[in-house]
Amino acid sequence: MALVALAASILSGVDPVSCLMRGFIAYLVGALATHVWYVFFAVRVVEESESTPDAEPATGT
Repeated sequence: MALVALAASILSGVDPVSCLMRGFIAYLVGALATHVWYVFFAVRVVEESESTPDAEPATGT
């Protein structure tokens, strides 16, 4: 997304400072969206050994 914003700014003839600012803002939005995605939509993996109680060891008599 940041590269697209930079390319569009350069091709449209915008000054270099605005190009970099747009690219930086697009980068920040993408980083924030990635973190939000992982917080709300990522499946949290729980190890099965933590969720089940330990069984008593078998005695061999």
